[in-house]
Amino acid sequence: MFSEQHIRTWVHCFQYTTSLLIKEKSVKHVGSNVKYVDIVKDVINLLPIYWIADEIVSRNLDQSASSDHMSVSLTSR
Repeated sequence: MFSEQHIRTWVHCFQYTTSLLIKEKSVKHVGSNVKYVDIVKDVINLLPIYWIADEIVSRNLDQSASSDHMSVSLTSR
């Protein structure tokens, strides 16, 4: 159904996007070096959106983080 190359590409994409989202969505706990992330809301729920935008719709998500939210816009490949 899918070639090994497609699967490897998707695995790499999911790993990279997961790492990126964890870094961007992590917040420091006040008075500590401990960081927290809502893994379901900020990572698991967003991963399929990035994959669909990139693989199905053939668009890349261009994201820019701000202090309170991440704005996402579709850009052509």
